[in-house]
Amino acid sequence: MWSKSSRAPEEYPKDSLDRFGDDLCGLVLSYLSLEDCFRLECLSKQWRRSIHQKRHKLVVGVDSWVPEVIPLTDDYRDVERMDSQTFDAMVKKLPNITSIYITILSEATERVFEVLMKSYKHLKTIHVRFWTGNDTQLVDRLLRTYGSQLTSIVMTRDAFNVYKEHSLKTLHISIQFMNTEVYIAAMKLLCELKALRELTLRIHMIGMIEDLIPVIDYHCDEFVNQWPQLKRYQLTIMYATIPQMRRVIESLNDLKRLQYLTLNFSDLAITQSFFDDIDTHLPRLKAFRLVAKLDINACITATVERLPKLTNMSSNGKNGTQEEYLKNSFDRFGDDLCEVLLSYLPFEASIRLECVSKQWRRSIHQKRDKLVINAVIPELGHLKNDYIDVEGIDIQKVESLVKKLPNITRIEITVKSEAPERVFESVNGMRGLRRLRLIFIPLLRTYNNMDLSLNSLSALKRLQHLWIDFDDLVVNERFFDDIDTHLPRLQSLRLSAYFEMSAGIKESVERLPKLIKYDFHILKVNEQCSFVDSYYN
Repeated sequence: MWSKSSRAPEEYPKDSLDRFGDDLCGLVLSYLSLEDCFRLECLSKQWRRSIHQKRHKLVVGVDSWVPEVIPLTDDYRDVERMDSQTFDAMVKKLPNITSIYITILSEATERVFEVLMKSYKHLKTIHVRFWTGNDTQLVDRLLRTYGSQLTSIVMTRDAFNVYKEHSLKTLHISIQFMNTEVYIAAMKLLCELKALRELTLRIHMIGMIEDLIPVIDYHCDEFVNQWPQLKRYQLTIMYATIPQMRRVIESLNDLKRLQYLTLNFSDLAITQSFFDDIDTHLPRLKAFRLVAKLDINACITATVERLPKLTNMSSNGKNGTQEEYLKNSFDRFGDDLCEVLLSYLPFEASIRLECVSKQWRRSIHQKRDKLVINAVIPELGHLKNDYIDVEGIDIQKVESLVKKLPNITRIEITVKSEAPERVFESVNGMRGLRRLRLIFIPLLRTYNNMDLSLNSLSALKRLQHLWIDFDDLVVNERFFDDIDTHLPRLQSLRLSAYFEMSAGIKESVERLPKLIKYDFHILKVNEQCSFVDSYYN
């Protein structure tokens, strides 16, 4: 059953057959295009819910070969042969659309765009592609009315003056199979759009590799010098060489405000030396994504993580441990179906079923990103399905379990016996960990003399959020020694314990280069009171 609000479904109990039916319908329909889904909407109310209420993207009038739309072809709807009544009915059936992708081909598709803009008031993504043959008056009219709402726009070669007049802040440009002169001319025109804050540039040359040399020269010597205000840059270059791409990296230092960078070198094979001194050339970078032939190793990760402000790094958009299947692959359907079934089971029950097949093990191990160990059950809330009790497990089994879960990014541990303390030591093997919550419960008061320091977490170089509750344990100032060395990427720190807040502790904590917030719940050693010392950067 759905609530009166068309935007939020009623929450079913976890063991509800209705919820399982919805999930299964959603899984099956995810393999069908939007047009095929509409043909099946007559089957049942459950199918209509999955088709209509759970659809968030709509692609209209876009050619399937457009690179940025290829992953969205399943959300495509051909409106060219629809009459206005059928189109209006379709829009009403899809109330939860938050992203639209449209190519403005003519005044007819302009009217379609206007209907969509009036019908959907909660749009987060509005991607508009203007056709090369569009009348500049049409472009001007739409930008004048909706320009401030567009999140991305693909340009036409004959409308630069219109874009300049409307002070566009985001632009996607793809110039393919043109000669050298066309690329350089296009980049010269781009330099006139001084209001741009986000630029996506795709360069796909026709001809020999040597033809790309003048384009690279212009990009590195002139183009980058025109963008002191650019914050986001996505660059795709086909058929370049490693020295050329290395030169591109070094030239980006002139983009003084650049914070988000995506480089797509397609099939170019790059080596570890490519990243040398990257922290010198791109010191302000917060997010970095690279697409190329590359095996990420510890040395590359360490080199890139020297970027002082980096918070996000990815390569090729894929998890190295996750197999990628074709959409119509039976293996993919098996994985997806396993994931739906396992979502109804707690973690411990899932582990008991890992012997069923490799497919089940992939769904259990590779897709698990949260782990809760020996927590107080009433406090688990929505994390109860990630809970495991290690009291009766020997250390070898615990270490084996940790190795099976390579993609854990969040852990909560309650230390109330010897076994969880050893688990805490095993956490160091989870190099991808981003969040850690550690709760000590000294039931027998045996932990008061426990020697614990942040050095035991020093292997977790990607840890960003740390919460430690020592209950009534006493923490000395040495606990914070070299915290900026052990946990250099820490953004938030929360601590509850008995200790005296001193200038030395504050100085140690505030040396953390990326710290945004710390929150200390301090229990005075000789007083029955507490207070909170907080800091926001």
